[in-house]
Amino acid sequence: MTVVEELINALRKAAHYNRNDLAAPRVVIWPDGERLWIKVVPELVEAMPELLVLDAAEMDGNRGPSTYLRYLVAKSQEHVPILYLPGVSRQAFRGATGFPLEARHLFALQFHGQFWGQVNGKDWTPSAFLTSADGGLDLDIARDGATQEALGEQLSHLMGTPVEQLKGQRITAEQLHGLVADDPVRMLLQWMASDGRVQENWSKNTQWQGFQALAKKQFKFDPTKDGVITAAEHLVKATKGWDSAWKRYSESPRAYPGLEQVLERIQPDGFFPDNERMPANNSQQEIALRDGMLSLGNLPPQEARKRLAELVKTHAIRAHWVWAQLGSAPLAQAVLHLGNMLLAIERGLDTSEWSTAAKDYLHHGWRVDASAREAYAASHAVEVNSAVAVALRAVYLPWLEEVATRCQRLTSSYPKRNALDAIRFTPSSGSLLLFVDGLRADLCIELAAMLEKDGVSVQRETAWSALPTVTATAKPAWAPMTEQAHGEEISAGFNAVLNNGKPLEAATFRSTLKQLGWTYLASNETGDPATSAWTEAGAFDRYGHEQGAKLAWRVGEELDGIKERVHELFAAGWSKIQVITDHGWLWMPGGLPKVELPKHLTVSKWGRCAVPQAGAKHGLPEVNWFWGQQHPVVLAPNICVFMNGVEYTHGGLSIQEALTPMLELGKVASTTSASVSITSFKWGGMRLNVQIGGALEQITVDIRLRPADAGSSVLAKAKVPDEQGKVSLAVPNDELEGTAAFLVVLNGDLVVAKQHVTIGEN
Repeated sequence: MTVVEELINALRKAAHYNRNDLAAPRVVIWPDGERLWIKVVPELVEAMPELLVLDAAEMDGNRGPSTYLRYLVAKSQEHVPILYLPGVSRQAFRGATGFPLEARHLFALQFHGQFWGQVNGKDWTPSAFLTSADGGLDLDIARDGATQEALGEQLSHLMGTPVEQLKGQRITAEQLHGLVADDPVRMLLQWMASDGRVQENWSKNTQWQGFQALAKKQFKFDPTKDGVITAAEHLVKATKGWDSAWKRYSESPRAYPGLEQVLERIQPDGFFPDNERMPANNSQQEIALRDGMLSLGNLPPQEARKRLAELVKTHAIRAHWVWAQLGSAPLAQAVLHLGNMLLAIERGLDTSEWSTAAKDYLHHGWRVDASAREAYAASHAVEVNSAVAVALRAVYLPWLEEVATRCQRLTSSYPKRNALDAIRFTPSSGSLLLFVDGLRADLCIELAAMLEKDGVSVQRETAWSALPTVTATAKPAWAPMTEQAHGEEISAGFNAVLNNGKPLEAATFRSTLKQLGWTYLASNETGDPATSAWTEAGAFDRYGHEQGAKLAWRVGEELDGIKERVHELFAAGWSKIQVITDHGWLWMPGGLPKVELPKHLTVSKWGRCAVPQAGAKHGLPEVNWFWGQQHPVVLAPNICVFMNGVEYTHGGLSIQEALTPMLELGKVASTTSASVSITSFKWGGMRLNVQIGGALEQITVDIRLRPADAGSSVLAKAKVPDEQGKVSLAVPNDELEGTAAFLVVLNGDLVVAKQHVTIGEN
């Protein structure tokens, strides 16, 4: 990995946060009081669309004055924006008085985001980032004036150097000046990527003459006489001796921003129609693929499926081209997922019984839904999403309709019709129920794979939602909760009523949990693993209702958050975690088909279910309400909805809505077997005195700005408590007084306990 790639990763990592402790940052602030990074920023802007640059004199794209940048931050949705502030130091944010006038509209963003800076609160300088072992690259760079001057001059060239090439040696001014000349392939790519403009800087240090000689010798090419376009022709036509340059570029294309635009000037001439080195070929094929996908909307389902398979065969290979890495082949990446969807569809589903339908769906049917999601998530661009949506509506929607229609013929034998069919949970010491709203079966399978990869033991169970498949009905549909409530009357919101006469809603659900032996834990609590508890994670259902088809963009980050929560709970001492959910959902870009259900025939009407008026003649399917069999519930047929433009919903009866598998998770093998806790802590000035309880073997204690990030430690190193569990932690940097942080207890690299603290304040 090159220096610039490590820098990009570090900047993006600053946006990471523990969703159980903190709100998501709206922005990452990159202060650079001495303007030391300004030479490499143009290169970074091309590689990082989320990078915004403060420039009081010019407004263009991602660059502009503070008011313009504030606007860009506010409208940003896809990525956490990174705000580069040349001439503004981290220290300037200590108070509004004296804050640079040109950046005044950005002062308040510090309260909504995170800084990219050293753990001591200072700005990251290039020298500090390259040499620091605490969040930097841990390189050995001489600190004499000549070397530091050379570092400033050669910083742009250093960015493209593989970090491994710099490890294990003392880097001096002489090596920095000669670094580029030692790597003619990189010099060639940098020269091409700059469209020859780098020649001006190289001429100042005699590098241009050296490069000319190297190019003639190694590439049989004269940069002065032949020029950049000729070099581009050699590269795309694989002229003898140029393969090493292409290999380097394809391994790290983001290290050479601008080269793609140079290569785009080489237009297909009929002799190289499949040449993957020509971005123009890729662009033309993206257009052809888009047109092909859009044409699917005019075809009957079988013909659309056949035509899509042909598009997959032609274009899926481009998902592995270098242009896909650079985001220039989003439809090729999408069609790769659509190909997986087709393969899963071809395997079919046995819907002769609910048990066989579940077996086939959990074996391979889930891949249809997962691949459809992934195809839509391949890009956030409107034109890409529009083409993918047409393909999904031509092929995926008919499959959903067919499977749902076949499953609904089995309505009378549905496995979970009333409280007698409810699964039973029993509270026990060390066990925890982790509820995830809307954890559809395909997501559950993906979560299980992620956890198994981390060493968690996973046992799977098949489960079913209560009808209708909405949270109010299905979330509490398990014993002994079912023994505490009834459905003598049906409400507009499908809520049961507790035996004490109160509706079974969020607050009464929690109080009933306590009566039944479960402690309710908020999302930032880990509780007492000597008890039994209930906690919740994930926001699939909320995102689905709010954002419709765009839910596909959020799935990955939500699964990561649930995985982190599982590890946090195991680290706190819980021995068994059961992951459960209430229902799945249907999802279709562009909207699910609508069926009419007049409002005057209903008491309440939801996306896929309704409470009918007594005696209403609506002609639609009905089932009995889970909580009260005497009450009918209207269900929309196949995958239809009762409203226009609904891209995400649930409440009906389909395999996607009704199948709700559970996971029983065993403790991570590396987690300490005994519980560890922070029993007391107190500040004395900038020194924190701590008492640790529990098993002390292999335990260390640290103070961090982010609990899971070792690079955010404010100490020289973590400390080991004494035999009584006592440890004293001195924060060496007085400037951190008043800063919010975390006291963490570690077993190896694993956080086993944590506590919010404010440095220097009790």
